[in-house]
Amino acid sequence: HTKITCGFRRARHTTDMERTPILQKALQKAGGISATARYLGLTRQAVAAWPDVPLKYLNQVSALSGISRKQLAPHLYAAIK
Repeated sequence: HTKITCGFRRARHTTDMERTPILQKALQKAGGISATARYLGLTRQAVAAWPDVPLKYLNQVSALSGISRKQLAPHLYAAIK
């Protein structure tokens, strides 16, 4: 779902409907997309494109939002019982 304009590819932005509910909650608790992006040293557009929390940023998003890593990425912990 990328749009080609004048030979450049535009990143597809993730809508609230496509974002996992736990990521939406984490972004809200962290002060929003812009605040999260500033904290991580990323652009607002990069964070807005996330459908879920990338593994690379899991610890930081957990610390910023107060939501556990297990809640943010349950698929990583599913096999661990």
